[in-house]
This record gives sequence, structure tokens and C-alpha cells, in this order.
Amino acid sequence: MIELAAGITLALSIVKTEHFDVCKTCRELHPKVQIEYEINDNWTAAVGAYLNSKDRMSYTAGLRWQPNALWIEGGVVTGYRDGKPLPMARVGVSVSDSVDVFAFPILHEDELKAGVGVEWGF
Repeated sequence: MIELAAGITLALSIVKTEHFDVCKTCRELHPKVQIEYEINDNWTAAVGAYLNSKDRMSYTAGLRWQPNALWIEGGVVTGYRDGKPLPMARVGVSVSDSVDVFAFPILHEDELKAGVGVEWGF
């Protein structure tokens, strides 16, 4: 992470996801860049971009609540379903300062599925 100003950082990461039976041809490695603003000790706001599982750019905006190693994120994401903004969510645990393990919902053909991932920050 690169500190840009007080409470504002640039975060670069690589994300590995597993979509299980949803998509056999999905991209599972996702480079990601994000600007984060620390609201207080538990809350962070972020905007970012990543190469998604459909091999398209996704843009995100959301909030993370992290009172301890466990965290939950929610917001909006583009790059899926005609590029229209969709809700996004992840729940996870920070296993170190630079590694998160998480689960996320997948809406596949109007059916709710789940995926898991690991994010390595640098």
C-alpha cells in the first residue's frame, strides 16, 4: 500500500478466485487497484478497478467494516450484465497485513451461487 495523503492509500493486489461449478472458463486471477479512505478504526471507503472473471474491466465503490480480523464489504460493481452497476458483497478474514481470504455471492443465470478467494496485497 502506498500512502497518498493522511488516511488515503493506493492499494495494489492480485486476487485468486474459485467459481466452482459456475464457470469453467472464468478468469481466476484478477489484478486490482484501489484507492482507500480510512473513515475511522473500523470503516474504510474504497473505489477501484480490476480485471473480472469475464475478462472485462470492473469498477467498484463500497465500504468495508472491519472491527477485528473479520470483515464485511458491500457496494456496487460494473463489468457484468451489460455493464450496469450491480450490488457486490464479500465477507472475509485478514490472515496477515497483506493477505485476505473471503467468500462472495455469484448471481449466475438468475440463481444465487457462491465463490471463494484469496487477495494478496503489495
